[in-house]
Amino acid sequence: MEPASVTRFREYLKIETVHPTPDYQKCTEFLVQQAEEIGLECKVVELIKGKPVVIMKLEGTDPSLPGILLNSHTDVVPVYREKWNYEPFEAKRVEIEGGDHRIYARGSQDMKVTGSLYLEAFREIKASGKKFLRNIYSTFVPDEEIYSIEGMMPFSKSQEFKDMNIGFGIDEGAPSMNTNTYYFTSERTTCPVKFTAHGNTGHGSQFIEGTAIEKLLPIINELSQLRVDEKARLHTMDGNPLLNQGSVTSANLTILEGGKQPNVVPATYSATFDLRVSPLRNLDEFYKYLEDLAATNDCEIEFHYRDESD
Repeated sequence: MEPASVTRFREYLKIETVHPTPDYQKCTEFLVQQAEEIGLECKVVELIKGKPVVIMKLEGTDPSLPGILLNSHTDVVPVYREKWNYEPFEAKRVEIEGGDHRIYARGSQDMKVTGSLYLEAFREIKASGKKFLRNIYSTFVPDEEIYSIEGMMPFSKSQEFKDMNIGFGIDEGAPSMNTNTYYFTSERTTCPVKFTAHGNTGHGSQFIEGTAIEKLLPIINELSQLRVDEKARLHTMDGNPLLNQGSVTSANLTILEGGKQPNVVPATYSATFDLRVSPLRNLDEFYKYLEDLAATNDCEIEFHYRDESD
């Protein structure tokens, strides 16, 4: 028989909070219902229309003390359905060897499982009657997968957040595969950046000079080499590479755009990279490096998101 906690988890997974059109309304309704069932105080804050933040509170015996925040996000990244053996929002529970089960769904790791664990912990605490000294909050926020510009970012600057008086918070993570609890430090800065080149166009049979792709290739090559170097450095470090990732800067080419047909040299071409900048690098210097890289190769640069350096 399926445990009730698993049934609730699967119900959460079935809600299609997938970009570009996440169903935040249905998700909010589910979360509010969970809070009511558990007996938690619950509040929905919608600073930006259609982007709700759900706040749950387990009240402490001394609410004047700084509280604890358990944060998770409700949105998930898009799916390539043809690559899945099971429907990504069916939340199929499959029995495996030894009588255990696996659940296949988008968000089952990133990060609805963490939000579900918070809910189940609250459920057990409330049922036990145990009281904690401080207020413990759980927030369920939108749009983390698209840089939180309309999610945690405005919420963290709001009066509602200030009123929570948070002293310590735990953000995104993953369940442990054993009895150990892992803490990840050295949080990297998200740096999604698009380089766009404009150049001469013409028929593909000719050796046309100054093309957009010619301008863009040195940038692609340099950031690809950065990826190679940083990956190699990661694997020379002592300890678990997973725990050391914050010490290196990752680079991945995620989008290439341009061209009309095979025999026409495109007038415009662009390359988008997902860069995650280690806190061991000077962030302002890294932004300047990218801007210089664009300028040297006669390309435009657009930061989809640019963090403020401390």
